[in-house]
Amino acid sequence: MKKIAQFFVSVIILGFTGIVFGFTGHPMININPGGPVRGLRILNNKNISLTIYNQNLALIREVKSIILIKGSNTIEISTPALIEPESVYFQSLTNPQGCVVLSQNFENNIVNPENLLDRYIGKQITVITKNNVYQGELLSAQPGEIIIGENMGKGPLFLINRTDIENIEFSKFPQGFLLKPKLVLNVDNNNSGLQKIEIDYLTTGINWNSNYVAILSKDEKQISLLGWATIDNKSGTSYKNVNIKLVAGQVHLIQQYNQPRVFFGTLQSAAMPASNSVQLQQKPSFEYYIYTLNRKTTIKNNQTKQISFLKKLQIPVKKIYTYDGAGYSWYYYNNWTNQPYNKNVSVNIKFKNSKANNLGIPLPSGTVRVYKEDKNGELQFIGEDQINNIPNNETVSLYPGNAFNITGKREITSHKVIASNIYQDSYKIILKNQKKQQITVNVLEHQFGQWQIIKSSMPYKKINASTIKFKVTIAPGESSTITYTSEYKF
Repeated sequence: MKKIAQFFVSVIILGFTGIVFGFTGHPMININPGGPVRGLRILNNKNISLTIYNQNLALIREVKSIILIKGSNTIEISTPALIEPESVYFQSLTNPQGCVVLSQNFENNIVNPENLLDRYIGKQITVITKNNVYQGELLSAQPGEIIIGENMGKGPLFLINRTDIENIEFSKFPQGFLLKPKLVLNVDNNNSGLQKIEIDYLTTGINWNSNYVAILSKDEKQISLLGWATIDNKSGTSYKNVNIKLVAGQVHLIQQYNQPRVFFGTLQSAAMPASNSVQLQQKPSFEYYIYTLNRKTTIKNNQTKQISFLKKLQIPVKKIYTYDGAGYSWYYYNNWTNQPYNKNVSVNIKFKNSKANNLGIPLPSGTVRVYKEDKNGELQFIGEDQINNIPNNETVSLYPGNAFNITGKREITSHKVIASNIYQDSYKIILKNQKKQQITVNVLEHQFGQWQIIKSSMPYKKINASTIKFKVTIAPGESSTITYTSEYKF
């Protein structure tokens, strides 16, 4: 068999997973005044804005200038594949009362290898493999192989393994297929001429989150805090030269837009940005905060982009040691022997999000990675933590890890049943400081039912309805012991 010399459409196959078509795509927008599409009618560059939510959701706003005739007009707009068609809002900014949408259709019949082969069942194709060229009628297209027959399918028949296929050629591009999804609007207009229109819609597949880099000073009394907004575009569409807004806060959604997230591309370096490189300006909107990029940018499909939005230096911090020794959450009643305990003393870095501390702006939720200079002046990673949305004047507490040279031990020394619903328990907590400097440890103890402290070896403070705190100072190389007895009524 011989290969046909000329075909209108050629599909390049690599293990039949990727394709390239030899034809041009549809225009971005067409105006069809009651008949066949007459061509592209965009009189200026479109203005696109993206408002991205940290819930895998984005609001797209497009403003265009077009010519409409009086009467019925059909407008076709290319859209992301993950558009929510029910969210579309259209208005004429020039003629809002006289230009209305009568109906709209979302068309998503995108060409791909499988539906292209399905469309060619019973039609002539040419298949080029590593060792041969087959021309005939496509009889079957299964995931593992395809079947071609000559003489109107009467034979001979050829069973071709897809892994052997290098190229498939089709005689023409089938009607009805699209390169991109499109939204088709049927618009009724009461006068003809140039109009500026606005189209808004929601799409999934775009997400953003915030990430922070915290540099702890050598004396551990200050940090420098850098903030990055990370935008992840998996919507199937690239956005060129667009305005960007990022919304911090959880909007209420009737359904969750949870598309699978697969990361591609390379993140920009998280190095210290220059003093003028903070590019996002924040302001409140409703019950959320909006961060607006002060320039236009391009977000490609399958790209992860980072934009700096925060740089604050010399924020005063305190390093807090905390021992929460109970290894259980509920009261054990008479099963009090050998209850587990936690020996780790946690380290927290705390600071107040206030103007007095050189901060005082809403901080979106995100991951904070903490670094500290070693004796050689090189940054070392010392841990990371997740923060929730932090309003102004709230305290931020970062938990990078546990102390190495401070340990705790907690045990229940006695358990008494006073009545059928009243119990008394005694506890002993031992803290050891193997550091070369004096430390202070906050010891947290959790209480149950209607409780009261019967006796205690040192003062304590009630933190909330079920927690007390001891504040213990321990000299270098020394240990400290706390004993107390609680009574619980259930």
